[in-house]
This record gives sequence, structure tokens and C-alpha cells, in this order.
Amino acid sequence: MKQRNIIFLVIGLGLLAGALLVVFLMRKKSRDENSVTVPIPDSTAQQSSTPKNTPQVVKPTGMTDYVWDQGKSTHTILAGFNRKISFYGKCVDQNGNPIGGVRIEAELLSTETSFEKYLNGPEQKREVIQLESDAFGEFKIEERTGYSVRFERIEKSGYQLSRVAELYFRFSSLVDRTGASEFRPNSKNPRIFKFWKTGNPDPLYITQVDANFDHQKNIKKVSAILLPGSINGTEQAVSVEYTIFEAYDDGFAKVWEFKISDGEFCPADVFGNLAPSDGYSTSITVRSQEDGLRRTNPNSSRFFWRSKDHKVHGIFWLNHSASRNGRGSLYFRDVRINPFGSLNLEYDPKKRIKIKK
Repeated sequence: MKQRNIIFLVIGLGLLAGALLVVFLMRKKSRDENSVTVPIPDSTAQQSSTPKNTPQVVKPTGMTDYVWDQGKSTHTILAGFNRKISFYGKCVDQNGNPIGGVRIEAELLSTETSFEKYLNGPEQKREVIQLESDAFGEFKIEERTGYSVRFERIEKSGYQLSRVAELYFRFSSLVDRTGASEFRPNSKNPRIFKFWKTGNPDPLYITQVDANFDHQKNIKKVSAILLPGSINGTEQAVSVEYTIFEAYDDGFAKVWEFKISDGEFCPADVFGNLAPSDGYSTSITVRSQEDGLRRTNPNSSRFFWRSKDHKVHGIFWLNHSASRNGRGSLYFRDVRINPFGSLNLEYDPKKRIKIKK
């Protein structure tokens, strides 16, 4: 009986071992079928796949990790400022006629896209583009990359470019610090550059005049002499009155008003080379306004001027500024005056009138 039990035990252990072996083999087969063999990379093969002469940017000695990381981040942002640039322009005279053969020089700015060059040099690149308008007065810039175009020169002998011509255009709103609006080119509607076809300029008197005020010292009205009497025997001046139009509760000025009279005035056109015969008013009023400690409206305007007897004609740029303490200044700039009755204000430096001593 005892011997028979031992035989049964041996047979049971054998069956159990066989079952466990079958389970093990089945699981091993399943793992092999679902596995993916990943080859171990060969170092020589890895080196051969790297392009030759690839620049390796190394952190400069002494540069902190923070500065290094900031530099990489800043460069990535700057490189994204560039845009595909196209520009279409047209040169015309004061009557709208096209002008061919206008020599044009433009400066295109772009941000540096190479990180290595960015670390070792300026963050922007400069490209000078030279062009010439065709028989239709047109010119174009195409297939360029950058963020702005500035026209350094647009000229042709016998013509004068308008003094108020816009010469700077930016194509990216992320990089510019001048406050210029983002430019959108249009080949069917080119940017117009107006020229005055020069003729026979008269001798002109050229000057600039400042009118300064101080409310605390009760200086509220002054005379600005535009033409001294030594030129044609009669002094020509305008009166300038300065008023604090509105003040804060503490008495400091908020809004200032300048009034110019004792003459006749009208807004100037884009050239200013020929004074109009009518359309004048007897005074100009301009204002400056401050919001807290910040002056928000520094004015700049251009006006034709003539004397009361209509014998003297001129033109000037008008700028003004004022402060909270009641001081103000009015600036007459680029004053050109024809003292001999002519409306011609076209200026030639060789014909400038000098004061008689």
C-alpha cells in the first residue's frame, strides 16, 4: 500500500512538471512573436551620417548658462521677425506725369538667422539695393527677406522730391521701434513719390526763429521777426500769444494754446515751392496737451505765410512744446521767404539772401 502511494506521487509530480513546461514554452513563443529587435547604433556609422563642415556653436568662455539660454531664446524670436519683402513704387512730377531715370538707393534690414553670427556680431543685417525707375516712373523690389526698407536716396537732376515723402516702411510689426505702421505692398497700387520739376528759383531769405514764454514771469505774448528790415527796408514780424487754456487743480498747466497773428496763413502743400494767391486766414491756433506728466501732442505743421500788404511771401515749419510749470516755446523752422513780391519759394542755396551789415 505504501509503495503504491509513492508511485502515484511520482506520476503526479511528473505531470505537474510537464504542464509547467508547456506553459513556459507557450509564453516564450508569444513574447518572441511580439518583440521588435532594436539594433545597437554603431559609433562610426553615426559619425558618417553627420554632414561635414556643420558649424558647432559653442558657448563662449565665461558666459553664464542664463545668458547663453537667453541668447538662444532671443535669437529664435528675432529670426522669426523676417518677412518676404516686395515693394512697388512710382515717381511722378507735381502734375502726375511719370518720371523715368530716377536713381534710387534703399536699405533693407533683416535679423540675423545664423545663431553663430548672431553671437559674434550685430543682431541685424543691412543690404543696400540700387534701382532706377523705368519709362513709366515705376520701380520694384522683389524676392527679398527682411523686416524693413528705408529709402536713403531718391533723386534726379532737375527735380526735387517732396519734403513730406514717406521714406521708411516696415513689414513686421514685431521688431520696429519707430512707431511706423506695418506696410502692405500692392503691385496694382504702387507707392507714389512726388517730385517738383524745378524751374528758375528766386533769391530767398532763409532763417529760423524761436518764441519763448513763461507764464510765471507773465511773458504771454511776443513778436517773432521773420524778416529783418535790412533785407528790403521793412521788418516783417508775427505776433505769438501763449495761453494756458486749461489747468489742473494744483494750478499746473494741462492744455496750452499758441495763437499766431499779424499776418496771413494757410496750410502748405507737399512741396511748398509756390505760394498760393488766396485761401489765407488771419491767424493760426495750435495746442499742446499733457496727460499727467507726459506731453501727448507735440505738434508739427507746415504753413504758407504772407504779409498784410501781400508783398512778402514765405513758408515755415511750426513746432511747439510746453511744460507743466507754465513755460512754452514755439519754433519756426525751415523758414523760406521771398521778400520781393513773387510767389516763387523754390530754393537754391546758391541764391540765398544774406543779411546786409
